[in-house]
Amino acid sequence: MNNGAATLCKMMKRKSAGDSPALMQACPCLGLALGKITRQLFDVNVDFEPADGVELSLNAVLQAAPEPGLLVVIQTPDGRKGLLTLDGMLINALVELMTGASDRAVYKQARVPTLIDIALCKEFCTSLLDTYPGELAKGVGQVALPKLMWSQSEVEAVKLAFILENTPIRRMSGRVSFQDGLRGGELSLAMPVDVWAATGSIKPALQEDGWKAKLTENVLNSRLPLRANLETIEMPLIDALSLKSGDFLQISAFALSDLGLSSLDGQVLLHGRLGQENGKKAICVTRSGAGLMGPMLELQPLKKKLDPAPDGSSETVDMAGNVTAPV
Repeated sequence: MNNGAATLCKMMKRKSAGDSPALMQACPCLGLALGKITRQLFDVNVDFEPADGVELSLNAVLQAAPEPGLLVVIQTPDGRKGLLTLDGMLINALVELMTGASDRAVYKQARVPTLIDIALCKEFCTSLLDTYPGELAKGVGQVALPKLMWSQSEVEAVKLAFILENTPIRRMSGRVSFQDGLRGGELSLAMPVDVWAATGSIKPALQEDGWKAKLTENVLNSRLPLRANLETIEMPLIDALSLKSGDFLQISAFALSDLGLSSLDGQVLLHGRLGQENGKKAICVTRSGAGLMGPMLELQPLKKKLDPAPDGSSETVDMAGNVTAPV
């Protein structure tokens, strides 16, 4: 059977199985998400050739995991867990692209990832997890996947048997090729079947008017000082007092791939990665932290106290000019 007929039969089989629109669009939207983040991170072209979109048992997913490879446990806000895998050749490609290797420096053997390799691959993985649910939502016109987050990494599939859910799993996989096939490898994304179900339509942004819109605009235009914290280092006070020019302080392998952007009071608002753009040092924001927009989600009317009335009662007035008095 030729490739065209095989593809047609596969599409008919999926349709007859009652796949939801989200499952039908899962692989094409994965390719779109890969294209966006690859251009953003590396400014190179990428091709994604889907291999399958099948339902498997947990045991089958673990048996099919690449070896060597990077196995990333991903998690949804409600605690459901899945698996993102990169084979050794794809790890090679990402490490070379992240370090700016030349077109002649292409490693042809599958790489067993070290901690530094995992750190270099993390930005690609977290960017994909951030981008993919949104691309899938655009493709089907409704929310099809919840927010996906990096939970932990592993290199041996057997260690994940009691971490992932023992439930039917839908896996999307394919080959990722960078720079017209110069570099690349296999990638897969697996989540419990019921997680792929559409959870609701995309809600339009709320329209604000009057004083609340002006208040929101003014708050959002206010100056917010951010401090980039590469890593927090603890040491005995006597060691800190003895530091002098030329001394070295060790930081972890993950420090360059995951730094925090904090407010002046120490609250982490954003996460990013240290790099450069146009010859200048820069920080690429990879994901938001907790608390950046929380206080803005529910703006309450501001009230001020008026001077006491002659009869001794008091009144309050909100920003809309409405005056209220105690009964």
